[in-house]
Amino acid sequence: MTKSSGESQRDFAAATLLDDDATPVVVEKRARQSLAWLSAHRFEVLIAAVAILPFVVSVVRSIVDGYTPLGDDGLLVLRSRDVFTAFNPLLGTWSSSSVAFGVQINNPGPLLFDLMAMPVKLFGSGPGIAIGVGAMNAACLLAAAVIAHRVAGRIAFLLILLVGASFAWSMGSELIYDVWQPHSLLFPFFLLIVLAWSFAEGKLKALAWSIAVASLLIQTHLSYVYLAPLIILVGVFLYLWSQRAGFVAALGSLKRPVLWSVGVGIVLWAQPLWQQLHGPGESNMDRLIDAASGKYGSMPSFGTSLAVRFVGAVIALPPWILRSSFAESIP
Repeated sequence: MTKSSGESQRDFAAATLLDDDATPVVVEKRARQSLAWLSAHRFEVLIAAVAILPFVVSVVRSIVDGYTPLGDDGLLVLRSRDVFTAFNPLLGTWSSSSVAFGVQINNPGPLLFDLMAMPVKLFGSGPGIAIGVGAMNAACLLAAAVIAHRVAGRIAFLLILLVGASFAWSMGSELIYDVWQPHSLLFPFFLLIVLAWSFAEGKLKALAWSIAVASLLIQTHLSYVYLAPLIILVGVFLYLWSQRAGFVAALGSLKRPVLWSVGVGIVLWAQPLWQQLHGPGESNMDRLIDAASGKYGSMPSFGTSLAVRFVGAVIALPPWILRSSFAESIP
């Protein structure tokens, strides 16, 4: 039997009333779940708060001391200010490899500028860049710890926080908020390693996040062009190796993570791709490929043996990764 318009209106009103009554119940339920989670994980929350406290203190101290970014740091701040303006950056900063190759070469993309744009515009150059970099580094450490907890439990969570906190102490308080690429990318790279481990352990959603973090690293500094993809490939290989008994099924399980990763990559590389297709003159990506292929000659190579010696010196010889060692790592 067809309902009259009046009955339909009454039913609609009743449904709306029920929904309105249900909303506080849902909110209360979620609040209770959150409180229960905090109660169950209060130890982890406390340790995490202690681990990121040095980041907070160093940023606050930089603001109180009137920190002003100069040199390369100043250029990075200026380009962060250009985001969302008529001069919106499509590439990263100028690369010193331009001097050796004799052509203008930039780092591949502007993701670091995009991340720093909002805090710089809201809080000013010095405070904004300190807040932005400090928050990024703290977020990377917390994310790595949470991922470790999901993969291997509380012990892994504590170990990651211990390593990260030791790493921050080794850098020194002023470098925790330093935007210069050799410093500001260390914690994102640490997060990438943990993400690759997570993927190797079967946490397939980590692949898209790995692509996002690797994109930040590669776009911001050319030193990660080979290293970041290699880390991801190692994680993929270890996952497939662990599933070798059901290799075909394992490959099938990668379909959705790969599709998500491709989507993430397209979005995050849209600006460099736009410069590649529509920028004036030869594109930066073309110049990077030409430089890698030897078209502009070769740069001095330090070689594998020297790299192994550097790593061995840090691992085997005092002062290991202590602060004095980090202070001498970049002349």
